[in-house]
Amino acid sequence: MARKKIKERKLFAAPESHGKREEIPAANRRGSVAPKFNWYPLALLLLVSLSLYGLTLRNNFVTDDKLQILSNPNVKDPQNLTQAFRGDVWSFATQKNSKKHRGTNYYRPLQLLTYMAEYSAFGEKSWPWHLMNMVLNAIVVALVYLLLTLLAEPALAFWAALLFALHPIHTEAVAWVAALPELECALFLLLALIFYHRARKGTASAGSLAFSTLFLAAALLSKEVALLFPFVLVAYEWFFRGADGSQLLVDSRRISKHTGADLHPENSLLPSLRYSRGTLANCWCRRT
Repeated sequence: MARKKIKERKLFAAPESHGKREEIPAANRRGSVAPKFNWYPLALLLLVSLSLYGLTLRNNFVTDDKLQILSNPNVKDPQNLTQAFRGDVWSFATQKNSKKHRGTNYYRPLQLLTYMAEYSAFGEKSWPWHLMNMVLNAIVVALVYLLLTLLAEPALAFWAALLFALHPIHTEAVAWVAALPELECALFLLLALIFYHRARKGTASAGSLAFSTLFLAAALLSKEVALLFPFVLVAYEWFFRGADGSQLLVDSRRISKHTGADLHPENSLLPSLRYSRGTLANCWCRRT
């Protein structure tokens, strides 16, 4: 057991410098020196997450893939770029036969823009589309690890991220091309939370908060579940920063008023941007 603990400490410890001892600048002699980031756990997580879904490269397009991609004129023609922001996910079906399809409230322009880019690059070859999902999933796993290293010990962050990567609940989101919005939304929400955490720590607060707002807006344009992100911030303030419970209850009520924001395609990008700015401001203004 003792040897195993020693090996684990070496795996997650910062790389040691060999040879001549580095001279610490005079400005930093009295303060603490930030440890070097260990890239080995992150590389291992990326390798695991990519290898897990390698067999999906043999898969073809199925179910909604054929409808949303192969039968979607908006995806095949780059001139329909603006249509991504003017219609919902199934607007192309509405254009074909309005009697059979009335449209949906799925406003996901980034999904359609990504499909356009992939179709322009890969055409109707299915394996590159699956490869893109694999890469996005690996990035999400990496962001989970990076976020947890900011909130907990490196060893805990690694094992938690590894469990996240291995969990079978992600299979559909990675193996199914049409599940792209799940991966994009997760990626942008993790980035939004990472930059919000940086802002709360005082690391370039204005810039970090601006990036957090932009990433939240991108998540909202990827999938509707991003509307719940402000409540994630409330949980962050409560569990991680130990904020006052009564004030968080007030903030939650203020935020809940914004969760009914109408993100219908007719309103274009403005609701997403206003929602992002408003909800982040509600969490931020009471904490500073």
